Amino acid sequence: MAKAFEVELEAILDDGRLAEAMRAFAQGLTDLYAQPPLGVPILGDLGRFSIVASLIASPTPMTRTAVLDLMGPGAAGRARVASHLGALIGAGALEAVDDPSDGRSRPLSPAPWLRDWMDRWGVAMFAPVHPWWPGPGPVPAPTREVLAAYLQQILAANRAGLNAFGATPGVWRIMSLVGGHLFLLELILASDGARRIGLPLPFSRRAFARRYGVSRRHAVDLVAEAERLGWLTRRASKIDLSATFADEARRWVAIHIALCNAALAGRLLPVMSAASLSLAG
Repeated sequence: MAKAFEVELEAILDDGRLAEAMRAFAQGLTDLYAQPPLGVPILGDLGRFSIVASLIASPTPMTRTAVLDLMGPGAAGRARVASHLGALIGAGALEAVDDPSDGRSRPLSPAPWLRDWMDRWGVAMFAPVHPWWPGPGPVPAPTREVLAAYLQQILAANRAGLNAFGATPGVWRIMSLVGGHLFLLELILASDGARRIGLPLPFSRRAFARRYGVSRRHAVDLVAEAERLGWLTRRASKIDLSATFADEARRWVAIHIALCNAALAGRLLPVMSAASLSLAG
């Protein structure tokens, strides 16, 4: 199975359609995250993603304690996850099913608007799969049931210490920061699917912060971390993206496509275990 995964991955990386799939993938997700309600406060980092994914994937409401117990090693510390839970409840993204005196035992469920938003998120996440879907039959429609099964596999893989996001160490570092997923996607867009490398490209930290509702400090930190990773060089109001960024971004999207194929076929965990996709990269 590991060999089959590597063959599939190399076929995607060698396919001339990958750059356009990357651009379209980035466009679809950034458009969704920039629409009200802004997506960063919902899925702004791996901790918040893991919380929302756990509740969307669960067939029944979950208590705070149950959510904390489900967090994998890449999500965040328990204190930070607890803080994220409080923020999501305060924002109306999560609702209490009833109201016992002990908040830890109060079952929580995603608000209806959050379920609707995650439906659109699922469509955007699965969109790049179509050119490489191996079958049999057409690509499964991203229904709520399909999305819940996908998220259950992603979370189980993360709890097992597997890299459910297909991230290289650099991508994992960026995605662990607030707004990191969107920053990575914006760099893919700016580079036209990692095709414009070594050229001066416009990028405004202020505009990024304003569009996605993150602080300018977070935007500054993201650019600084990308510099440390060797992804970019700043030139006044422009950036030059490196071949290192292009290689990591292409591999990340290609692995995402291959893992989505595996998840939609219900075989994500055995594929990842065989391919040794660990959180360590």
